[in-house]
Amino acid sequence: MTDLDGKVILLTGATDVLVNNAGIGDLAPGGGTRRESDDGFELLFAVNYLAGYALSRLLLPLLIRSAPSRIVNVASAGQQAIDFSDVMLIKDYNGLRAYRQSKLAQIMNAFDLAEELQPAGVMVNALHPATFMPTKMVFAAPLSTIAEGVAATMQLIAAPAPGTGRYYNGLNASRANDQAYDAEARRQLRALSDRLPHRRQVRQRVECHAGQQPAQEHVPVRGQPRSEPGRVTGQGAGIRQLVHPCTLTQLPGKPVWAGWEAPG
Repeated sequence: MTDLDGKVILLTGATDVLVNNAGIGDLAPGGGTRRESDDGFELLFAVNYLAGYALSRLLLPLLIRSAPSRIVNVASAGQQAIDFSDVMLIKDYNGLRAYRQSKLAQIMNAFDLAEELQPAGVMVNALHPATFMPTKMVFAAPLSTIAEGVAATMQLIAAPAPGTGRYYNGLNASRANDQAYDAEARRQLRALSDRLPHRRQVRQRVECHAGQQPAQEHVPVRGQPRSEPGRVTGQGAGIRQLVHPCTLTQLPGKPVWAGWEAPG
């Protein structure tokens, strides 16, 4: 996506509104099954929140140049506070909790961006469009129509003065989960989000000599990875890693890092 900003400029010349509406759910009986994105992040957090976060950040220069402009995060009334000690829900996964925390993250991000971008003329809001619309994500009996959800979303897209840094339930301004108003929680989420999109899990199986085993099958690298026979190289922020069949070699002066903590 590194050249997406340029492609949007070529196609449109400007961007008046960005609507982050991509989403998935996990409402299977018993709490569902934890899944990960190709990057190694809990899947609902990745799709519902991180994707929109990364896209918004990528298009910010264009949105600022196009001001007055808007960002709309399509969230949900289903919200649950984020446990920053287990954001990826490795210890205690539940599909409903995963969905709710990803939707709260969208609202927290909207509040954060609104504060940052208000001087630039970019309005940022989040909303719960409608309850149990008849979409592929909803298995319960519908309580709202798709037209109602569209109308609520269009209000934030096109209404003359919806404000900024607000959460709407349908057509009305409302109050989100308390954590959305916690400046320290929003700071933690922003710091986490800034570093997570830079992580990639390069999954490569290598063939070894008889009797030997690969030293490492899942190798975290930074930057855009490229694969060659017996080797994976990732470059970014001064980090490069080499994976040789059956060995993991740290290049001189280049740190190798793993886990959820950002490199120093």
